[in-house]
Amino acid sequence: MNPTLRRDADAIIRSSLNAVLPDEAVRRALNAFAPRGGRVLLVAAGKAAWQMAHAAVEALGRVDGGVVVTKYDHVKGEIPGVSCCEAGHPVPDKNSFAATEKALALVQGLTAEDTVLFLLSGGGSALFERPLLPGEEPMVVEIPPEDAEIDDELHHLPPKDEVEEIDGLPEEENPDEPTGILPDEENMETETLEIDDELHHLPPEDEVEEID
Repeated sequence: MNPTLRRDADAIIRSSLNAVLPDEAVRRALNAFAPRGGRVLLVAAGKAAWQMAHAAVEALGRVDGGVVVTKYDHVKGEIPGVSCCEAGHPVPDKNSFAATEKALALVQGLTAEDTVLFLLSGGGSALFERPLLPGEEPMVVEIPPEDAEIDDELHHLPPKDEVEEIDGLPEEENPDEPTGILPDEENMETETLEIDDELHHLPPEDEVEEID
């Protein structure tokens, strides 16, 4: 490959990858961030939570409190003002629940002037979890019909009363008799397969020349 083309291609790839890194995305999102005058709190959950929280605190200079919940071995160091927690992924564990409770406690007593930065990445559904307490009902989210339209041709299921029942296969009168699916070997006739002479003809042995 031409050295110049290779160098340009490498530069394009590096630039593309850097542009979608979680910390870079957070920095871009916070470029125009302006606190309202109250506290700035940070909650980050997911496998990239530490990188996002670290970038946010660097961009803002400081936060008034924060909680990071990420996968084991994903915390890369301390973040000023932020409690970094590691927990189970993909299966939540007791540390997932404890860290989530810590994050929920952090955002209690908010005022209209306070700002909460909630940074979520892949893995957050397992890491940011709280079990149901005794007597609690699971939260049910109702989706408006206009947001739940499904392509009729691919996914439409007809009403139950329009579905025809398919009767079972007829029972065999005599299960010992051949079904006709397998061939009757005793009555099979041997067929002669004609082979194209030009493509498949093998010459007599005495006409074959040996190749050194």
